[in-house]
Amino acid sequence: MICKGCGNEAGASKFCPACGADLREKTAGEAKQSFCAECGERLPAGAKFCPACAHPVSNEKEAAPVKKSGGGKKAIVIALLAVVVIAMGCLIGAEVYRESKAADTRTYEENLYRLFYQTGVGASEAETMGNLTRSVWYNAIWKIQDASTDPYTRPDGRFVDDFSDALANLVSDRSFGGKTQWIMENQQQAADAMKALKNPPEGYEKAYNAAKECFDAYWELTNLVINPTGSYNTFSEALNDRDAAMISKLNALRLYLRG
Repeated sequence: MICKGCGNEAGASKFCPACGADLREKTAGEAKQSFCAECGERLPAGAKFCPACAHPVSNEKEAAPVKKSGGGKKAIVIALLAVVVIAMGCLIGAEVYRESKAADTRTYEENLYRLFYQTGVGASEAETMGNLTRSVWYNAIWKIQDASTDPYTRPDGRFVDDFSDALANLVSDRSFGGKTQWIMENQQQAADAMKALKNPPEGYEKAYNAAKECFDAYWELTNLVINPTGSYNTFSEALNDRDAAMISKLNALRLYLRG
């Protein structure tokens, strides 16, 4: 006979010589077997400690066998791993978000520099052209000789009859016409830079406002130079005002540029 309690051979003994288990036939009610509450191992009758894990045997644990295979511990480990994975995902997501925001910020700052540069160099060229226009206009009216204006006010060695003729000579000059074309191209580049500054990132709202005011001042100055209108006095005053406004707005925008 094989002992059902410990698995040793018991021969024809009524009790197992190894563990003392009662090997006699029992009724269904009497044959209830005990199992270790810790590991689920079958317990020999009368055992005080589990032969598999040495866990103390409690009389209250005589229930149906529940084979434990570390499932509870595994569940805890899996739960912990899930928490770690979620935390890592949150950290990675946050880092990606920060990098994306940083990239957006760098791009926005680059566009601020771009607008500052385009309006700055365009305004500088426009100022030079505006001053030449003013000089030609003035010298043609007052018949003043000057090497810089004579090609337009005295093209054949004598003064033109009307200042408008001098201005027409200036506009048709290849060099001056080339500068006018350059200003128009610069206007387009500045407009593209301004368009790229729409929807500023958080913290750049004031920088956007400064850029918009700088662009507006630049646009008014360059348009005045490309299309001079009015009298000499109104043109001269407008040129002074718009030139001063341009310098002021450029300096205001400079405050938002890093480096």
